[in-house]
Amino acid sequence: WRVASHIKTEMPHVLGSLHASPPPFGPSRGRPASARTATAGSGHVGDVWNRPRRIVLIRHGESEGNVDESAYQRKPDHRIELTDIGKQQARDAGAALKALLGPDESVYVYVSPYMRTMQTLYEMGATFGTNRILGVREEPRMREQDFGNFQDHTMRDLKKERASRWYKWTTEMFDVVHNPGNAELVVMERGSGGRYTLLTADQDEAKLRKFGFTAEMLADQKWAKEAPMDTLNKDWPTSKGRL
Repeated sequence: WRVASHIKTEMPHVLGSLHASPPPFGPSRGRPASARTATAGSGHVGDVWNRPRRIVLIRHGESEGNVDESAYQRKPDHRIELTDIGKQQARDAGAALKALLGPDESVYVYVSPYMRTMQTLYEMGATFGTNRILGVREEPRMREQDFGNFQDHTMRDLKKERASRWYKWTTEMFDVVHNPGNAELVVMERGSGGRYTLLTADQDEAKLRKFGFTAEMLADQKWAKEAPMDTLNKDWPTSKGRL
């Protein structure tokens, strides 16, 4: 449910939905030069300010699988659709995103090709509007995690390893963090040093604690608000050989 958005008026927001019928403005396979400028930072300090000011992550609305797990026995995962409640949640998310942005801000959208995320994006368009959307791109790398036909305990182990490698979380951290609600917005904002942080004016420590963030994880988000791109958090477990 990824949505990257840029707050500078001369550069786009980039918006995306985690797993979302095609949106009213139509997915495209390419992206405009302006979007490439906003999202193609190589990680070097010189590219930091060409990155989006915000990345907004949006989970799909309530799906058939959320209310009835047996739905997966009748449909393949990628064909699971939204419920009526999920469609309303998506429209509410579109309104929330519209309220988050300034009047001159625009977005570029990345969306998973799954039916429920595409439907989420479609419903969001009804309340967000299309005039500020620079483009939409289906991004298969954002689809639901697919590890093949593993048993439950193996799946849990794989997910823990993924979180440890990608997010630099310990297994204990992974176990306490939970997903956002259906169609809930999670905002990552670029800090003064160029790193992204989940601590924002509207997303404070109390909200992150509800997601399960520990004191150590909150401290890392505070560090990211000001830390330069070429430094490491020496107090983080992976920096101290604790993974």
